[in-house]
Amino acid sequence: MVSHMQVLKEWDLEQSVRRLRKNWFRYSYDLGDIDFVFLKDESEFPEIHNEIWCEDKTEFFLAIFENRIHICDSKTRPDSKHPLEKATIETFERNLKTQKYYHLFKRERIESGECMKEIQTLLNRRRMRTAVTEDVTTNVILCRDRIAALLSDEKESIEIAGRIIEVCLFIRILEDKSGRNNLRNVLSRKNPDEFSELIDSYSEIFHITFKKGNMPGNITHSILDKLECIFGERSSGFRVPYKFGSMPITLLIHVHRRLKGKEKNPTPESVVHYITNKILNYISDLDQEITVLDFACQSGILLVTFLETLMQKREEHAKLTLEEKFNMVENLYGLGERSDDLRTAAFSLYLKAVESEKPGTINALLTHKLFPRLHLVQGASGHGLCQEFDVIVGDLLSCSERKLYSDYHPSQLLCLKKWMKRGALSGIIAPLSCFTHRSFKEFRKEFMEKYLLKSFTNLSRIMPHQDGECACAVIFSTNPLYGVEFCTPHEDYFSKKTGIISDNKAEISLTNLKESDILWHLYARGYHNYRRLQEFIDTANCQYLEDFVDVFDSDKVGEKEKERAELSTLSREEASRGYNALSKVCEDHYPVMDLKDIPPDPEKEGQNYIHFLNGKKLIIAKDWPIKAS
Repeated sequence: MVSHMQVLKEWDLEQSVRRLRKNWFRYSYDLGDIDFVFLKDESEFPEIHNEIWCEDKTEFFLAIFENRIHICDSKTRPDSKHPLEKATIETFERNLKTQKYYHLFKRERIESGECMKEIQTLLNRRRMRTAVTEDVTTNVILCRDRIAALLSDEKESIEIAGRIIEVCLFIRILEDKSGRNNLRNVLSRKNPDEFSELIDSYSEIFHITFKKGNMPGNITHSILDKLECIFGERSSGFRVPYKFGSMPITLLIHVHRRLKGKEKNPTPESVVHYITNKILNYISDLDQEITVLDFACQSGILLVTFLETLMQKREEHAKLTLEEKFNMVENLYGLGERSDDLRTAAFSLYLKAVESEKPGTINALLTHKLFPRLHLVQGASGHGLCQEFDVIVGDLLSCSERKLYSDYHPSQLLCLKKWMKRGALSGIIAPLSCFTHRSFKEFRKEFMEKYLLKSFTNLSRIMPHQDGECACAVIFSTNPLYGVEFCTPHEDYFSKKTGIISDNKAEISLTNLKESDILWHLYARGYHNYRRLQEFIDTANCQYLEDFVDVFDSDKVGEKEKERAELSTLSREEASRGYNALSKVCEDHYPVMDLKDIPPDPEKEGQNYIHFLNGKKLIIAKDWPIKAS
């Protein structure tokens, strides 16, 4: 086999890769992960590709042979007949080091993002990409429908079939991680009594599946046959069997959403990670005990991500013991409207807590029933929950079917203070309109009286709309602050695939924000430059601008000219001012450049905008700003 150290050294990666197996290495950097797999021959490829696909952590990986290197798509489902051919997106010879693809994987080109951009160009040509989550979910729904047809005499057969599948999915992931084969063996024997006993045994450990003895009475040989197609040893209908123990824990949450028919776009994981990291960056001591409440828990994505991120940050200093992980789990609380949502959240939290533990450790926990106690409470109002928390999270856009413009969302946000300790942090995904629409002016005033805003992120460019409503992420506290950070991130390949989000940032004092509701609209909408332009025109010697008035004859001008003139009239009615940029701009600032081409100059702030205004008419709205050119 080719010397892995020689190749990695040529790429300047030998000191920074993590060894996952004897021949499998992973390089992690700001924009994601890249896997390097060294193989003797093609017979070793199918197993490693299946595991990489099931992990769903990378976009591509390199299969490195003695004299050639294959760039392989991590999202192409493994194929048993043509494993290497179907996965390969490009091949190049290792001994021809002048080739562009060989140099593409040098450390500096990976870190700069050149490598990922080049590979993305190749990936965009492929039509067969199917992530493991999508693949499992599709097959699980087919299985659910077939089982429901066999349960036709049961009330709510679709719901019951979905619950059976979710429980089997949880058990199979857990047993794969613990080295057990109980579920696979039971399914292979097709014995309904054994299957019911197995489910009951797990109910005794977790108290979150079917109650003991409450398994549907008509579980048949045919139903177990359908389940075996996915969860058993047999892989009927699939080209390769699934490796459930390698799959991401969030698979449970995605499957649950689809089984419940929730087609509405979920909050992207990149956004959830972004909010979690922002919250944790404000906490000075991450080793302290941190209690967290998700008041709109649903299937637990925010709690699972918070647990995962906090464990990663703590393990930067020292490896966590199992007891420490379980203590962290016991500090997580969730309120939800539906018991089945909370069951999925519980499944996910249990699996996340033991994700990196050895099979023997997990098996011992199952044997002695030593899993931690969870605090997941049904009832969105939280009656009886008198505890205060260090951190509160929640996604208002997905927690209820009520209309977004009702009083529900603002009042829910204002009620959180009863659960916040002194100095507590809250990170909420909320409707953007609550912070930009005129009708919510009183809500914003009350919000600023109750809380101290830390940061506000407009998610409209990086998160799908929910029923036509844009979202924002609001992070606030009960501690005094001096400034508020506003962000309007732009979506690009890296933010979608890796969770890295580039912020379009601006900062404003808390005092100014409280005094002027107009500023909410400007900063929350991302019109930071518009605000700076207002300030410049108000304070600078405006020798480059003169007032203008649009006059038009309705019979001689087009629709665009009418619209612009009407906008001008409307603006002046709202105490706005209209300006015409003079040609003197061009004379004093030659050559004329576009705004985006001019680097910021603190000593000449404002002049940059004059370049942009040259020869244009500008409306500056001073009441409730309107977007105008």
